[in-house]
Amino acid sequence: AHADGAKYPQYFTHGIPLKLIAFVLTAVELALDEWHTGNFEKVEFKGKKYEKVYNRHLDDLRRWKAFTEERGEPLAQKLQNSLLEKARSHAGVAVHSTPHVDTSEGLSLEDFIANQA
Repeated sequence: AHADGAKYPQYFTHGIPLKLIAFVLTAVELALDEWHTGNFEKVEFKGKKYEKVYNRHLDDLRRWKAFTEERGEPLAQKLQNSLLEKARSHAGVAVHSTPHVDTSEGLSLEDFIANQA
């Protein structure tokens, strides 16, 4: 593997960044907008509209991360770590520099309940 994340895993230890997750959520919202009528209508992925969408997702993710950390159950960080481990696995990089969290079954009902307490 020639990617920086594979060469220097020690610099990628905090999971997938919230900014990247917000970007992916914004792209998903774009796809939903393209199909909102039931038929595909191309929408440009640029401009003030999607900047606002991205910023909303990023703000929500940051608030969720703070909320879960304040309650002692860092679900956002677990998600970030899980996504990074999955990305490394798909890239063929078997480096476990993030704290291992078994997410093979996804987040549990107990995780969500702890988040609401």
